Amino acid sequence: MRQGRPRNTKHMGLAQKNRNESYHDLNLSKRLNETLNKIHELESCTTQQAQERFDDQRPINEVQSRFTDLRRRGYIRETMSYHNNRTGRDNTVYRITTDAERIDYSKAAGQQWTNRIKELERDYLLDVSIDTKILINKEILKLNRNIKNLINI
Repeated sequence: MRQGRPRNTKHMGLAQKNRNESYHDLNLSKRLNETLNKIHELESCTTQQAQERFDDQRPINEVQSRFTDLRRRGYIRETMSYHNNRTGRDNTVYRITTDAERIDYSKAAGQQWTNRIKELERDYLLDVSIDTKILINKEILKLNRNIKNLINI
């Protein structure tokens, strides 16, 4: 999906142009791309609103997990919450992020997750049980996957 491309790149430095181009060339899985396109069509929506508009009647948990993945990767962000009178619960509304928001999110999340990995690595060196070391390793692997899936800048 190639959207939100900067319109006037004359005044933009070469590094920023290359960075933005590399973002637009990223590939998402078919399901993630379908979900991102649905959010784009609706401009902003909840997971329930997106799920209702898929022709294949996919389960809500599949749509919710795609929203979570897209949010964690910096493609969408929460914009507001409203109370759904039908369900009695609050619903979060999401929208597609701008190029600048994606880049800022990638930097901040990458740094936060890197710092957390360093903390876990220090904990690993402490005198902890084998089970605790296994849990620490799993958490480090998860954080490394999150970093890998961030938008390259």
